[in-house]
Parts: sequence; structure tokens; C-alpha cells
Amino acid sequence: MRLVAELVNKTKLPVRHLGMHNTVYIDGSQEFSPASLEKVINSIEHIISGTAEQEYRQLKPSKWTNQTLEAYSLLNILELEINKTRLQKLLNQEVYYCQIESIEDIEYEGWVYDFEVSKNHNFVANNILCHNTIQTIAFLLNKQEQEALEAPTLLVCPTSVLGNWEREVKKFGPTLKVIVHHGDKRAKGKQFAKAIKDKHLVITSYALLYRDEKILQTIKWQSVIVDEAQNIKNPEAKQSQAVRKLDASFRIALTGTPVENRLSELWSILDFLNPGYLGQKQFFQRRFAIPIEKYGDTNSLQTLRSLVQPFILRRLKTDKDIIQDLPEKQENTIFCPLANEQAMLYQNIVENSLAEIEAADGIQRKGKILALLVKLKQLCNHPVLLQIKKGSKKKVEIGDKNSGKLQRLGAMLEEIISEGERAIIFTQFAEWGKILQPYLEKNLGREISFLYGATRKNKREEMVDQFQLDPQGPPIMILSLKAGGTGLNLTRANHVFHFDRWWNPAVENQATDRVFRIGQTRNVQVHKFVCTGTLEEKIHDLIESKKELAEQVVGAGEQWLTELDTDQLRNLLILDRNQVIEDE
Repeated sequence: MRLVAELVNKTKLPVRHLGMHNTVYIDGSQEFSPASLEKVINSIEHIISGTAEQEYRQLKPSKWTNQTLEAYSLLNILELEINKTRLQKLLNQEVYYCQIESIEDIEYEGWVYDFEVSKNHNFVANNILCHNTIQTIAFLLNKQEQEALEAPTLLVCPTSVLGNWEREVKKFGPTLKVIVHHGDKRAKGKQFAKAIKDKHLVITSYALLYRDEKILQTIKWQSVIVDEAQNIKNPEAKQSQAVRKLDASFRIALTGTPVENRLSELWSILDFLNPGYLGQKQFFQRRFAIPIEKYGDTNSLQTLRSLVQPFILRRLKTDKDIIQDLPEKQENTIFCPLANEQAMLYQNIVENSLAEIEAADGIQRKGKILALLVKLKQLCNHPVLLQIKKGSKKKVEIGDKNSGKLQRLGAMLEEIISEGERAIIFTQFAEWGKILQPYLEKNLGREISFLYGATRKNKREEMVDQFQLDPQGPPIMILSLKAGGTGLNLTRANHVFHFDRWWNPAVENQATDRVFRIGQTRNVQVHKFVCTGTLEEKIHDLIESKKELAEQVVGAGEQWLTELDTDQLRNLLILDRNQVIEDE
């Protein structure tokens, strides 16, 4: 960054005095992440206050210390103050992706993209990991700025991430008018065209792509974007056929896994983007799929690669030319809708329990509220938890169809394992851990550890050692929050999942610190699961909007909720039906 390079040249101070560990930030080879830029700002404050010079004077005199002390004596404090303010302004801005000719004299207001300059693709976004969602929003914002959004864009995604997309658009693209086409209250027939008339973005699910095929075909879309494009990998599937019939000026496919099993999946996605580009499916099988998959034909592979390369923007987390200096810990809230069965049970439990709570008082009322909260949290995990008794040794088999959280967890863990990474999953329900362990082992095809209160000391130590030290050991460990939330060192993992929430930030942070601690050499991703439309989302929003106050008020877990009157409790617990997964 030119600003910081000028500071170093003018002050003549060593780069470490300005919060940098080496010169990569000032020689043009690396840009600042929010964390590294914040270190520079804090170091400038340290210099302005005079503390930095006082600390440096304690060192043994030498040629180098004398030169640095002379530089301190010649500092222009006013100029430092001005530069600190300019850097703070940069830090507070959201930054997105773009290609530019030069990094010289960049002035911008509002949003811009992440800079891509010649060989260096430097990530400089503030508090976000640049990924498909952000790039897509930035692309639409760019079109809007150019006044080129002439018709609505249709974005199709799995039902489980509808809420995520809506939130990300509202957060990073607040000027975009967005509507979610989902739920039994969605616009139908002629009302659909009216509902989307002034919208920039319409978000819908794969489940509705076929079901609402006729009304979606009546619109001339500016673009059709498919998220998790592997969902159209089977060209014979109804949703794959429906998306191909949509009229759009251009198409975009977003996926981390363009090929899951066979090359024909890549053909299906490319054929959606550019129909006929790779020939008919039978031709593709003869020319590419069979020679490459069956005979390992490198010439065919190279030809195919050169054909598809112009249409694929691929960014690997391992590519140091792209991502060099990310924040050490990044927290993500994963919003998951309820499945239909969960929603019906949720409503019944709330209605029946509120009637009982209203009739009770004192300690009995508080006890009923706490019991209700536990039951709803268990239900948000999976309905099966309402059917088993605590301490039961009976084996239970489950599926993910009736749990939005489980669907999302499975997809995320598959990607983590495929990249050779490791994860730990926290839950406060030991019964859930016992059910989740065999489910994940069956679906992921890997051994999964489960550590909870009843795990004996020697077994516990063996489990941790295997996870930490054995390259062939279990890539996933499930821990009950009480048994595994403190006292363990699990730095081999770089992903932490809070499958259900404790609603006490201090407890969750302490659990996360099993991974994010001294000895951790990789960036840590923390994923906090929240069921949309339920009390989980409302309490999450409350904590996020008043974080400092919340840490005091919510410090006792759920006790504060027992003080709410029945009307306040009803408002907190009532289900938003629009956030429910429709049966496909």
C-alpha cells in the first residue's frame, strides 16, 4: 500500500515499528488484510503517544538504536495523525474484486472490488472471505453502477442457503432490490410478474425451478445464476431441464465441485452455460469422458482443459498468489431453514407450551420455560432428539431430509475432508453426538471421534492424540460442549462448528479456543449454525445487535429468558413459516 510505503520512507523507522514483520507490504508484492492494516494503525497510535520511543530507549545503545532514536526525534506528529485517519478510513470500507491496470493513486468511495494487479491477486476485503457469493453481488453492483441492470436476475440455489443469500445481498449490496421467491405465500400466476417488476434480483430454490417452471419462463431474465451448480450435473433431471429453458441474456454457474464423480457432470454445467459448446453428450463421452476416465489419455485431458479454461474462474485457497494474509480467525453464521416436519413440530410445541406457561408462576414457570427452550433447541438439531430418552443406549438411524442443519453440515464437511482439512463439532447434547457420529461415518466414509462426559480419561487422551498426531486419524471430532469445551488442545483442526448454540459468547469462545490457540499455524474458520425463523435466529440477532450488553445480559445462558412475560416470549418463539424448506 502506497500510503504505508510513504510513511516508512518519510519516518525512516524500521518496518516492525509500524506493525509489519517484513517488507512485502511496501514493495508491491503483498496487500494488507484488515488484521495486518489494523496492526499498522495501532503501531502509529503507539508512536504518536510517545510510548514506542520510551520502550525503545530501554534497549542497549548501538549504531542501529541511535539511528532509530534520531528518526523518532524528527517525526512529524501531525502528519502521522493525518495518515492514521486515512488508513482508518480505508480499513472501514468494504472492498470487492476487480482488475485494474495499476495500484497507483487509487481513490474510491463506497464499494470497489478486490484488486487484481498483474501477477499479484491480492485479497484486501474487510472482514469477509472473498467467495462466489461476494463476487456475484459485486458483479451485480457493478452492473447497477453502470446503469446496466435492465431486467431482473434469477438466482437459483439449494433451499438450505436461501436465507444466506438474502442476508449477504442485504449486507453487501443494500442498493440491490431483492425478493425471495419461496414458501406458500410466494407470488403465483400473473402476480409473479408484478411482484418482481422493480426488482434487481429474484432468489429461488431448485425445488421450485421445476414446480414454477411455467411462470419463470414468462420472464426475460437479464441473467440466470445457479449456485451449487452441481445440482444440475444430471442433464436428465427435471430441474436441469427446467433451468435450460429459461430465457436469459447470459448465465453464470457457481460451484466448488464442478466434477464430483464423472466428467459428464462438467459437460452438463458447461452445456447450461454455452449450449452445444462441448458437443452433444454422446460425442463428449466418446471424445473426452471415456478416453480420460478409462484410459488416462493426457492429450484428451489437455484439449478439454484448454476448451473449458476460458469459462472458468478458479481460486484455490492454497494459491499464495491469491490469498497471502487472511485474518487469523473468521466467524461465520450459517443460517439453516427448518424442514417441514421440524416446522410442524415447532409450532405445536410452542402453542401447547405457552398455554402451560401462562397458567404457571414462580419457579414452576421458569422451569417450564427452560424445558421448552431445551426442547426447541433439540428440535432445531433434529426431530429424533424429541423421541429418545436421555442416557438411552438404543441405536438410532437418521437421515438429513428432516433437518436443515444436518443437510448443511454434511455438504460443508465433505468439502473440508476433500481439501485434507480437519474439523471439530460442538454440541451441548451428548445424545445428539451419539446419533451424529454413526451418521457421519456412514455418509462420509471416514472414522469420526466422539468425546463426551462419559469418555474415560485414557480413551480421551488416546482420542486427542490420534486426532492431533495421526495423519490417517479421524478428520472430524464431535465434542459435547461441557466435556470438550475446555482443557483440550486440538490445533490440528482449522474448522470449528457450533451445531447448537449456548447463547453465551464467553462459553462459545472458550470452546473455539480449543483450536484457535498457540500452536495453530492455519487460519481458523468458526461456523455457528442458526435455524432461520425460530427463536435461534431471534436470539442470535439480539446478541449480535447488542454484543457488549448481551455478554452481560446473556452471560447466564438462558436464565434471562425466564424473566420475559408471556407476550414477549410468544414474540420470541413464534415461527416464521417463510423460512421453512418446502418438500421437494
